[in-house]
Amino acid sequence: MSLSLQSLVFNLTACAAIGDLSSCSVACAEHASGDATAVCAAEGGTFAFEGCRAHCLALPRYHPSTHPDGVVQAAEVSCAEGTSILHGATCSPVCEEEQSLGGNKCQGRKQNPQE
Repeated sequence: MSLSLQSLVFNLTACAAIGDLSSCSVACAEHASGDATAVCAAEGGTFAFEGCRAHCLALPRYHPSTHPDGVVQAAEVSCAEGTSILHGATCSPVCEEEQSLGGNKCQGRKQNPQE
C-alpha cells in the first residue's frame, strides 16, 4: 500500500509511506479538529484520510491600508474564542471599548445584546 498526501489538516508523522494500514496512526493537525481515520479501499491500494476539518481564522480588525475587508470597530482579536475558531463553531464578536456592532451594544470589551 502507498500513502497519498491529501491535505495539510492531517498529522501523518506516525504513518509510513509504504506499509500496512494497521501501522498508520493518523491524527488531526494542530490547526484542525475531528476524528482522523486512515482508510484503504482495496488490498494494495492507496491510503485515504478522513475526519479532520481545518479551523477558521477570525477576521482581522478593520484598517484602511492593511485590512480593508476587516471588521469595523472590532477589538484587536475580533472573536472572544481567539484567532482560530473550530470548524462549525461560532465567533462571538468582541468590540472596541464603547462601540456597537451589528445591533448589539458593547459594554467594556464583550458584546451584549441590546434590551
